[in-house]
Amino acid sequence: PGPEPAVPPQPTEEEEALIEFHRSYRELFQFFCNNTTIHGAIRLVCSQHNRMKTAFWAVLWLCAFCMMYWQFGQLFGEYFSYPVSLNINLNSDKLVFPAVTICNLNPYRDTQIKGELEELDRITEQTLYDLYKYNSSSTVGAHPRGRRGLGETWPHPLQRLAVPAPPSRARQARSAKSIVQDNNPQVDRKDWKIGFQLCNQNKSDCFYQTYSSGVDAVREWYRFHYINILARLRDTSPAPGEDMLDNFIFACRFNQA
Repeated sequence: PGPEPAVPPQPTEEEEALIEFHRSYRELFQFFCNNTTIHGAIRLVCSQHNRMKTAFWAVLWLCAFCMMYWQFGQLFGEYFSYPVSLNINLNSDKLVFPAVTICNLNPYRDTQIKGELEELDRITEQTLYDLYKYNSSSTVGAHPRGRRGLGETWPHPLQRLAVPAPPSRARQARSAKSIVQDNNPQVDRKDWKIGFQLCNQNKSDCFYQTYSSGVDAVREWYRFHYINILARLRDTSPAPGEDMLDNFIFACRFNQA
């Protein structure tokens, strides 16, 4: 009989373990290349004797790995960036003007009060020039009118009072206080104030509305005459059934719809 086959040596207790670790990274790399399903990895081990072929497959294998991880990076980057594509189409068509017109009704005819308001503006400019030598336009200082002429044209002229008349007890509530409390410059002179005289219809009861601020005085004086002009106009609102809206349309605007 021939010789008996050699019996493989039994592993010792140290070599026998549930998880076997490789002794070096070279053994780990060889195990990976021999057992992996990645195409071309085994070429790195089987072609050890041909260094050129091994280097070629190593470079090719590394390029494939880099390309794979670059694709993974692109995929996850696009996923977490949540790109949104928004397309807006604006279509504009020509409309016959006016499509929609919004108008405001004015209860006062502009033609009836335009002349008086222009005269009030002119007298206000002249008053500012007489009191403070303030030119708001080039025409005021060229031909200044006297205070007497202004007083004859408009009642309750704004004037400079050297000694303000002391109001009675019944008139203390209507003393010189401005309706609007602003930080206006005060009059430098303390021996006079700016104001105008108010009287009843038969001029039996009068008092002076005075202000220590010239800006307040001019504002309240202008407001007083402006309300007076509007109060003298009769109510011209159109009655039902009358076709008079053309005379009362104050402003219209096209909303471009």
